[in-house]
Amino acid sequence: MTITLDRLRRALARETRALSRPEPEPGHLIAAVAAVVRPSEPLDVLLIRRATSPTDPWSAHMAFPGGKLDQGDESLLATALRETREEVGVDLLGRSEYLGQLPIVDASRQGRALSIHPFVFALTDAVEFQPNHEVDGVFWVALDSLLDGSRATTVVHESNGNRFRFPAWDVDGHPVWGLTYRMLRSLLTALEESTHE
Repeated sequence: MTITLDRLRRALARETRALSRPEPEPGHLIAAVAAVVRPSEPLDVLLIRRATSPTDPWSAHMAFPGGKLDQGDESLLATALRETREEVGVDLLGRSEYLGQLPIVDASRQGRALSIHPFVFALTDAVEFQPNHEVDGVFWVALDSLLDGSRATTVVHESNGNRFRFPAWDVDGHPVWGLTYRMLRSLLTALEESTHE
């Protein structure tokens, strides 16, 4: 299956939720990320490599641009737009088409509940990246190469003396796993399901 922009539009058309600002419960973190594609052949998705930092639980991980809901953000969509502008220097307003949302991913961060809201955009203009101090690298990866298994690998993660093996994709020697893997997998699942309708 070749992934095209039209196919992606159809796959995301069913995922609609309110875009108003949520009110998080005490102790619950809410974040938003931007899954940005460019209308190339094949269709590419943008990933960043987070900078190495002892204060970041996802230090050096591959990820989407994104971050926590700020007091001044009027919605989670605004959070995704602001974080993309801050982290990679790209203003998606007027330079992209908003395609829709992916399912919310629930996780925890340093013992606190965390809900991540992924929003999907397609660029309508060529862009130049200006990564800030939070970003070590910017990558384009073909969605087809994630779907066909050619990038499949695994990551071994140690926690409290236990070793866990997680599915991952290899992007230029960097593993894409964990939360970003789950979000990309939900995108690929939506694409696969849309072909059977």
